[in-house]
Amino acid sequence: MATPPTDSFDRLNPSLQHHIVNSLGWKSLRPLQQSAIDPILGGQDCLLLAPTAGGKTEAALAELRRAIELDPGCAAALNQLGAVLLELGRTDEALEQFRLAHVLLPESPEIATRLGGALHKLERYEEAADILHDTVKAHPGYFDAYPKLADAACEIGAIDDALKVLHEAARLRPGDDGIQAKLAWIYWARGDYLDAWPAISRAIRINPE
Repeated sequence: MATPPTDSFDRLNPSLQHHIVNSLGWKSLRPLQQSAIDPILGGQDCLLLAPTAGGKTEAALAELRRAIELDPGCAAALNQLGAVLLELGRTDEALEQFRLAHVLLPESPEIATRLGGALHKLERYEEAADILHDTVKAHPGYFDAYPKLADAACEIGAIDDALKVLHEAARLRPGDDGIQAKLAWIYWARGDYLDAWPAISRAIRINPE
């Protein structure tokens, strides 16, 4: 088996070496990967930060743009392109893709929720609240829209509306600790401690960690 010529690589378990070379087909390790081997094997806690490997995100963007050029009416491709751009922090560009996708497929709660989320990131809270409210009204079983709507409602000062939305979300998904945590935070922030404590207890019971 031809292995990457590094002393650190030689310290890895032979089965892992085999997988790296033969399954992944790597001819060498990246500098960060190589430098991380010794401290990790030495039992140190490590946090490794690196850019996206191999330009995969850029390649995905290129493929999605190519798909859209071939079929400008493909809402799914526009939606996915927006999601990738949002992950890259290019929120304005993502918003435009979500808007186009929403025009093409207004009945999609996923696209509408992503559009609302992008508006929220851009601090356009009233617009976000409007589209998320419409989404929840049209698709009352689509859970993902509820916490985003609650966040937008809080930002515009509609606290009672936010609580109502979160309680409905808790009914849809009683085992979601994040919803209970949001309820607890809102109650606590406005001094309703007797209502906050049960939500805190439920969140801890769902997720003790």
